[in-house]
This record gives sequence, C-alpha cells and structure tokens, in this order.
Amino acid sequence: MRVLPNRRAVIEWAGGHHAYPLQKVNDPSEVRLAQAGDDESGYRRVGWEHFFGPLERHHRVVAVADDGSFSYHVLPREEARRALPPEAFGEPWWRHLLHEVWLTRKAA
Repeated sequence: MRVLPNRRAVIEWAGGHHAYPLQKVNDPSEVRLAQAGDDESGYRRVGWEHFFGPLERHHRVVAVADDGSFSYHVLPREEARRALPPEAFGEPWWRHLLHEVWLTRKAA
C-alpha cells in the first residue's frame, strides 16, 4: 500500500482505473470512488471538489494497493501512520533535499 500525497495523484490514479467520486446521500462526509458497474445505491456522483472537501476536513488520506488493482482505502491520517510503514508515505524530505543539492552542485 502507498498513500497518495496530493489531489493530483488521487485524480491520476482514479483516472487510470476509470473511477469517479461518489458522496453518500445522507452523510456528505462519507466519500468513495467507484468504477462503472459498481453498486451506487445510497451514493451520488459528485465532482472532485466535493470528494476532497470531506477528506481534508476530516484529515483522511487515500491509500492504494501497489499491485495495480483497483484496491484502495480512505482512512484517517493518524490511523494510516500507525498501520502503514513509513515508506508508504513516500521518500523522506531530506532525500529530496540531498538530490536537489547534488543536481545543483558545481562540477569539478
């Protein structure tokens, strides 16, 4: 499993699986993704803004399977940090920094 870091990554992943966002009719804070043919009873199709609003308000993240299947979980950020290994959240910030320093160093 890996956690998708931002809106763009979620939309690209969903687009790759031909998925679209749904919001529960009687509980707008509950959102999920669906593919064609999935059971949509009790949910309505919404735009991405209505999908990401509840995620950000309730501090939830989207974790997807690494095997390329349409397997994902929407879970609270703290629960994801407890349940998933640190590698699921991407590389550490200092690795990006060292990479940038290496690229901008003056060649000898």
